[in-house]
Amino acid sequence: MSAEIKKKKNTLKVVSAESVVNNPAIYEVITKKAYELYEKRGGRHGHDLEDWLEAERLVLSDEETATSA
Repeated sequence: MSAEIKKKKNTLKVVSAESVVNNPAIYEVITKKAYELYEKRGGRHGHDLEDWLEAERLVLSDEETATSA
């Protein structure tokens, strides 16, 4: 017997920073999400870039899910 392994295609959607900044609605959602992450971490400073990038990832993956549904 041979076992078949099906590989999932991990697709990564690349979004330019310009497209995020030029879309005020998305920018605002990312800003709020980054602040939520900051508060969740106890309001400790020094992780602003990490919070922003994580917020972008979360918001943009939610956007992609919403548009593909």
